[in-house]
Amino acid sequence: MARITPSTGEFVQLEDFEPYKFTFKSYEFGYGDPKYGTKRRVEVHLAVNGNEDDLVYDWLNCAINKQAGTGAPSKLTEFLNAFAGKPAGTELAFFDDETGEWGYEEEKTYGRLNDLLEHEVIGRGQNKPREDGANRYRIQHYQSATTKAKSNGGKARPAPATAEVADVDPAEVPF
Repeated sequence: MARITPSTGEFVQLEDFEPYKFTFKSYEFGYGDPKYGTKRRVEVHLAVNGNEDDLVYDWLNCAINKQAGTGAPSKLTEFLNAFAGKPAGTELAFFDDETGEWGYEEEKTYGRLNDLLEHEVIGRGQNKPREDGANRYRIQHYQSATTKAKSNGGKARPAPATAEVADVDPAEVPF
């Protein structure tokens, strides 16, 4: 278990790549810093383990589905799919960057960011150095807090082999 410290205006001390439960507290739309491209984004505020004194902020570019460079799901897509209980790469039909509505079918709203407030999500991230020398915990992946993720990359586990008592020769048992 990671050590979580009380909020003092400093950053919460979280371990790299460990899963943490976050409660979605609030959000706001804005634009990225000019040195990073001024893209439209949504800033989400997440309480670590439900503790409102320990908030983690994450910036999600308002881009859905696959990232152009890597082909991985965008962070916003992962975030919304985690709350919907869907696989991270499930494609969205739209995301409205003014109302916070999104959907999986054209013209049919599945949910709104406002509906997700006070709900939980699992996040995994990494501490990244900032320009001022301090670390900032940056969430890299989201998954559902209500559905169990499979530990073998999402593949179904094979059923164990069964043997009938009559099929086993006691002389062939090694112990």
